Amino acid sequence: MTHRLPRRSLLCLILFAAACLTTWLATTHRDSQEKEAQATHRSHLQKQATRENEARRLQAQQADHDLLASVLLSGHLHPFDPEVGRQQLEQILRQLPIGNLTYEFGPPTRAQTEGPSLYYRSLKISVSILHEAVFLALLERIVSTSPALVRLKQCQLKPAGIPDIPLMSLQAECELDWVTR
Repeated sequence: MTHRLPRRSLLCLILFAAACLTTWLATTHRDSQEKEAQATHRSHLQKQATRENEARRLQAQQADHDLLASVLLSGHLHPFDPEVGRQQLEQILRQLPIGNLTYEFGPPTRAQTEGPSLYYRSLKISVSILHEAVFLALLERIVSTSPALVRLKQCQLKPAGIPDIPLMSLQAECELDWVTR
């Protein structure tokens, strides 16, 4: 015995199946569009990050090329000698009214230049001084007598607060780049 569905029921079933299929297709299409939009956004972000990294690399390379030009023009292509740096700082200490000078040379970092190899070494200085003018004289002497190209990175002056030395009213802390080959 065969059962036949009435035409109306068959039509309703076909319409219901068509509605389900349409809903499924619309949802699938929307999901694929969202995934495509996310992939496009990720790709855009990756390209932007790559461009930004390349721009930073080029800026660093340009800074190093500018550094090389400065070094070549100044004639400061001497190899690094920590003893020379120590002697220079101690000689300056004897010439200026400075108290409690401490300094430290950091490890070398190679500059990204073509031609001669150049190295940055961080020089950290901490010193008690009487007046800002003494500090400026200290920096000027370091720059003018150094066997390296010296570039100022950052400095800070603050009240010293040293009970043993009431006349030393300021504490100066500086970080310099000491550039040699």
